Amino acid sequence: MTSSVTSPAADWRNFSGISTTVNHWERPGWHPGRSAYYWYLTFENCPALQSMVRRCQEVVEQNPAFDLVAVNDVHMTLDRIAWADETSDDVIDSVEHEAAATVRRFPAFRVTVGPLSGSPGALSFSAAPFEPLNRLRLTLTGATRSIIDSVAPAPAFRPHVGIAYCNTALPAQPIIQAVDAVRDVPTVDVLVRHVSLVRLTRLERAYRWSARRRLPLGHEPPVRSGGGEHVDKQVDLGP
Repeated sequence: MTSSVTSPAADWRNFSGISTTVNHWERPGWHPGRSAYYWYLTFENCPALQSMVRRCQEVVEQNPAFDLVAVNDVHMTLDRIAWADETSDDVIDSVEHEAAATVRRFPAFRVTVGPLSGSPGALSFSAAPFEPLNRLRLTLTGATRSIIDSVAPAPAFRPHVGIAYCNTALPAQPIIQAVDAVRDVPTVDVLVRHVSLVRLTRLERAYRWSARRRLPLGHEPPVRSGGGEHVDKQVDLGP
């Protein structure tokens, strides 16, 4: 078993039950200047989502315990491929080639981002439904493993889009209350049409990523009838 099904409701139950935040920047293996390759969903062409990010970041933008994610950098992490200092460009080229052929058979799908929730070390939007996101993740991990056999899926997967990282330990209840105040901000529906292979670099208290390649998914699902008032019509997640 490599993952547990999560949901926005479960995200909120877990987040609202924490007592103390943790310092996200103390994650093992990372240090300023180190890079790694990842599979991401990116949202640089999604103005409705970016607007929601700005609105919800207001709850901690004056709090020095939180470092905001740059709006153009918001993303969803699907899986890590390899540390950049432990692999080669040729290996990453092979992973990219294998994954491109595989995800071309994976249909595009819609995902709902929001409401705001979090974890002990970050604030993030929930994302649903779980199943297509997890299937895409496992598809990509399988393509990666065909080249780098030491890669395994993460033991748990919680689809989320981070907007702020905590840089210290402090009582969580005031943060939980602040997040609760913006949980009624309307969610955003996004059509996922590509996945990005990115190189992510850790800075002092921030990350920066650049897309090495965007791999298109397969055919698009039919347009929904009715109830689409929150669908971002301007999204174009193609390559």
